[in-house]
Amino acid sequence: GLAVSDRGNEEFGLLRSLKVYIRHAKDFPTIQSIIENSIGNQISCMYLLADICRSELLLEIEAIAGET
Repeated sequence: GLAVSDRGNEEFGLLRSLKVYIRHAKDFPTIQSIIENSIGNQISCMYLLADICRSELLLEIEAIAGET
């Protein structure tokens, strides 16, 4: 199963942007839904269909965080 924090947006207060690399296009709607339900839609999030180096990963997230 997928683990999503019960605390919601408070854990992500310093996030500024995400790049989400997705191995399979068919997984995009599910991944997008989980991310938006976890962090909302106030953070810039770019979704990219890409070859991911580690074969066991279905997605990889690069996050930029910092104080405003």
